[in-house]
Amino acid sequence: MLSLSAIVQKCFDLSQDATLPDAQRQSYYNLGVHARSQLEDAYSATFADTDARISPLNTQLASLNTALQNEQDVEDSFAQNVKNISSALNVLDTIMMLVPK
Repeated sequence: MLSLSAIVQKCFDLSQDATLPDAQRQSYYNLGVHARSQLEDAYSATFADTDARISPLNTQLASLNTALQNEQDVEDSFAQNVKNISSALNVLDTIMMLVPK
């Protein structure tokens, strides 16, 4: 879950980046709030790390972390970053529905 933690932090960092347009900053903030909520749910859930349903999420999170690390292209790749974050959160939403409550 360290990858998701890094994504949450990066979203909030970008939401405070004065060089980005307000609409982009707001989008990063909203994504950060959603990702943080999912992170909290994931920490409280119990599931097997070897569960095949978790693999797609791990792959997407690794890819997203790599994309977000390249801050020089953050503004140019905004749409792709939002798409990647949203996709990862959708996978996490699906996984969290599979976890017994």
